[in-house]
Amino acid sequence: MSIQKGTMHQPDEEETAHLIPSKPPPSIRYSAGGHRFIDENDDGIQHHSNGSFFGTTFNIMTCVIGSGILLLPSAFEECGVALAAILLAGLTLVSIYTINLLIKCSEVSGSKTYQEVAFTAYGLPGTRLAKFFLFLNLFGTLSAYCKIMGDLAYPVAEYALHDHWYTDARTLSAALLVFIVLPLAFFSKIHQLEKTSILAILSVLVVLFLVVFRSIQHLVHNGTGSVHIFRFENIKGIARSVPLFAFAAGCQTQIIPIFNELKPALRERNAIKPIVYLSNANCFAVYVIIAVFGYLQFGGETCDNIVSNYADSDIIAIIGRVSMAAHVALAFPLQLWPCRNILDSFFFDPNDNRFQTLRHTGETIFLLVSSYGLSITTKKIDVIFGFTGFTGDITTIVNFVLPCLFFLKLAERITITKKIACWAVIILGIAVGLLSLGIQIWDLADKPDTKPCKPSN
Repeated sequence: MSIQKGTMHQPDEEETAHLIPSKPPPSIRYSAGGHRFIDENDDGIQHHSNGSFFGTTFNIMTCVIGSGILLLPSAFEECGVALAAILLAGLTLVSIYTINLLIKCSEVSGSKTYQEVAFTAYGLPGTRLAKFFLFLNLFGTLSAYCKIMGDLAYPVAEYALHDHWYTDARTLSAALLVFIVLPLAFFSKIHQLEKTSILAILSVLVVLFLVVFRSIQHLVHNGTGSVHIFRFENIKGIARSVPLFAFAAGCQTQIIPIFNELKPALRERNAIKPIVYLSNANCFAVYVIIAVFGYLQFGGETCDNIVSNYADSDIIAIIGRVSMAAHVALAFPLQLWPCRNILDSFFFDPNDNRFQTLRHTGETIFLLVSSYGLSITTKKIDVIFGFTGFTGDITTIVNFVLPCLFFLKLAERITITKKIACWAVIILGIAVGLLSLGIQIWDLADKPDTKPCKPSN
């Protein structure tokens, strides 16, 4: 077996592919920016590893579940219940596969971030390309979160306090950023957000309970309406839904630092694999329950955003909007954390700890202000998504294409089965990205069909 750059390789008995690190031994390493440095620890891993099994599970779930959960009932209506569930399950498994590839690449190469894996595999050109895609994707997510928080809180504030300057969506978004996001954003380690992730998931479970409760009430009194199992004839609706399903299990940008902050005993037991499976299985269950029960209640009148099906004065809508706004605010720091690291690496050696607190403070404030600024200059969230590529092109590159390319580059004597699987995922990722881009262009050329959306009484 050949050894690259003098690095010893210890094969994992569960892996048939032999991954060979393409950078120097851990004691003499290079950062993602190409800077040479001496690691203080011979194992090459930062000794800030306090992530627990269940805390890490909640962190991953919070990274995975976003405001897109409110769009799933509409997606199930577009595809039919069975087809939507099959597509969601299949694409979730593909996402889990690429997450595991990133973990394996990080584990063998000693890389602590996504961009360091890129450097290990493709050097500085690969790192620069990966950082560009990552930053654009994450910054777009932050801007979208700013807008979503205000849009969710606005109808509640207007109903309770009437129309004033302080009930404006932009004011409410700024308040949530200052009083909830800002204090959490200064944590230096991602595992320190475990407790807030528990609160974020509890907020989602509140929404789940409310949707199920109101749906059961409706079904008891009115029965089921027109419910489709498969809707193969609705080509455009299916095309719109596939990208949403593809990104439903994405946490690739956070998984490597989450893995490296796991307790050493858990890393030694390879506990990250059951954590990834458990967290994504939980998310899949939450997705399907909310999507199916929301669709069963409203049928063909399911709005693009399920909350819009409820009247502003409906207690279900009020609690649901507040809960989702809280979830987005609590999930915000988990998106900001890798974005800040990438921004820092643009200007500084990530392993240079000089002025680290000052740098992180300035970078955090810059990201919050700039993402908020972008959110208030656009009337529709689609503009943000289209500008950043969030809805397809860039996200598929980050979540599907690059992890497979990293694995193929770092693997020696890889089996033909693994090669076929990786190339199949790469082709799938490109296809989903092109599909999403095509839908955006289609919508620009021809006004998209708008669903009738009548709030229930």
